[in-house]
Amino acid sequence: MSPNRVLVVDDEVALGNFIVEVAIRADYDARATADARSFKQQYAEFSPTLIVLDLSMPDVDGIELLRFLEAEQCEAGILIVSGFDQRVLDSAAHLGIARGLRMLGTIPKPVRMATLLELFGKLRHADPEGAVESVAAEERGALRPTPVSLQRRA
Repeated sequence: MSPNRVLVVDDEVALGNFIVEVAIRADYDARATADARSFKQQYAEFSPTLIVLDLSMPDVDGIELLRFLEAEQCEAGILIVSGFDQRVLDSAAHLGIARGLRMLGTIPKPVRMATLLELFGKLRHADPEGAVESVAAEERGALRPTPVSLQRRA
């Protein structure tokens, strides 16, 4: 099994598949799910090292999935992807940190291929114990730190 495994959960199937394709191009083994039930099943079977999580889904929201991941003592890095305002994304990331999860960053929708490729490359080569700054897509698709630092609290 690849040491770089991405599990995407997004109710927008086309977007989930797009993120999977970009992850594969960045040398990840990747899978997508579109609902909480299949996400939980794939999480148990696939043992992802990275989770890309949409905050807004019809049957359950991303916050509830963060609670699930906390209960599972998840060690995978977590990226939040959503169309919500950046402040909402940062708040969700801080909630994940408070729950002891390894929150790696946020990406606002719409998601760009160049942004994802750069991010996946950085994460693949990052120290697994280190924190990665929260990122947001600029209009040109480049990565930039958000005003909020996502450092884990001891």
